[in-house]
Amino acid sequence: MRILILSCLLGALALPLSGQNEAALKAIRAHYYSLNAKIDQCNEEPAKEPCELYIDEVVQNSKNAPWPVVGIYSRTITYYYDRSPEFAKMQHDDELYGLQKIVVQLTSSAREEYAEYLLQKGQVVFKFTKEYWEGDLYESRMYFDQGLLFKYNVNGEDRPDEMHEVSMESLHLEFLEYADIFRALHP
Repeated sequence: MRILILSCLLGALALPLSGQNEAALKAIRAHYYSLNAKIDQCNEEPAKEPCELYIDEVVQNSKNAPWPVVGIYSRTITYYYDRSPEFAKMQHDDELYGLQKIVVQLTSSAREEYAEYLLQKGQVVFKFTKEYWEGDLYESRMYFDQGLLFKYNVNGEDRPDEMHEVSMESLHLEFLEYADIFRALHP
């Protein structure tokens, strides 16, 4: 009897959490599509309206000179951020608060990688990675709520059992590298 009651209680506790994750997932996707529409508007030629976002681009090895040991190597990091007066009213001391998206494109002799970090209020809420490695395509999507990974998808397949294998420390250090570059651009 106790086992039945315990399993009912645990099931009831999981439902709100699952609903909470579903709401977070919908909010992340809505933010993603809305932001991408703004980015598309910024990239229109000729521009119909002024871009709502600020865009910084950092290019490493822009002329594709041979890189020691690696051969071909280049990396482009694009930052999309908001500094509008309306947004500035909400801003905190951290300049990452206005950062909306980071796109990283890496090309080397052995692989090509494309990554997107979607942010809200200075926190990563979504990471998308597409990687070509020795002829194979690998895609992953990670969704975060309050810094915790709640959905993990690899090549179009949800992998809830593998979420514990994702190194949050490694992801955090990777993001900090890009955040530090952004901060250096905005002293």
